[in-house]
Amino acid sequence: MKKLTTILLFTLLTLTGFSQTIKRGSINSVGFTSPNVNFSVGQYMAGNFSSGTNKITVGFQQPVRIMLDTSVAIIGDLSICPGDTTVIKANSSPFYTWYKNDSVFKAKDTSLIKLTQKDTGVYKIAYTDGLGHFDSSRQIIITKSPFQKPPTPTIVRDSAGNLTSNYATGNQWYKDGVAIAGATDVKYKPLVNASYNVTTVQNGCASLKGYSYYYLVTDIINLEDNQFIKVMPNPYVSNLYLNFFLIKYNTLNADIFDFSTGRMVTNRKNLSSGTNLDVATLSSGIYLVRVYSNDFKMTYTFKIVKL
Repeated sequence: MKKLTTILLFTLLTLTGFSQTIKRGSINSVGFTSPNVNFSVGQYMAGNFSSGTNKITVGFQQPVRIMLDTSVAIIGDLSICPGDTTVIKANSSPFYTWYKNDSVFKAKDTSLIKLTQKDTGVYKIAYTDGLGHFDSSRQIIITKSPFQKPPTPTIVRDSAGNLTSNYATGNQWYKDGVAIAGATDVKYKPLVNASYNVTTVQNGCASLKGYSYYYLVTDIINLEDNQFIKVMPNPYVSNLYLNFFLIKYNTLNADIFDFSTGRMVTNRKNLSSGTNLDVATLSSGIYLVRVYSNDFKMTYTFKIVKL
């Protein structure tokens, strides 16, 4: 008896280092290596342990409890706004059935469901492992948001070159359609030429993306002694202005070219600072504005966008 006790103690202390066999009720034995347990949910009893090179077999019982994973992934809001979609995705458990208000929502197992405002209700997922174990404790309540989507934000470029949203909070700025990490303030200062737009979230509802604002970093020419030449706004919708301060020149000329063809579409002569270039009738697109003095000693070119 003393010798057997010693063997049992040694075996239990070294259990996690060897292979063992488990049984669950009348289910056939399944081999696994402790502690990397990866098998179906349930209560298992370990037995027929071999202690390795000594070939000593000792009978014992070790309960192993494996639980069903009832977690789900929720993409979207539980209170759904107009036009939005919320996705509920099941985990990788072997079998599951969806319920809405305690009735089967879909007879065929599917990994996810997509819900809109018309799909309000109480949803549950009944998980099973195919061996008689069942869990439907996870409950998800979908409601209809009482709020409407906010109007699409508008963008204005200020004198400092910042793009400004008309919403003070809830903004997300995008560059070429991709969200800019951390760009959530009312203003955003682009560093490169690109298309920018912004969305906003108000009362939990997200707006649609506004129109793309093509931002040109170099739309102002700064010269010595506080002299400058500027064509603004850029992009423009109707009015486009030439502003400048030059010590030797009170007027400038402007030729405007179609960027894609190089064809001159209009020109303006002897313009003073603050003059509207009167190009509202141009088609949407990209244009080059060449600004120059009458003696051609002062010549600069700007790229502008007509929306």
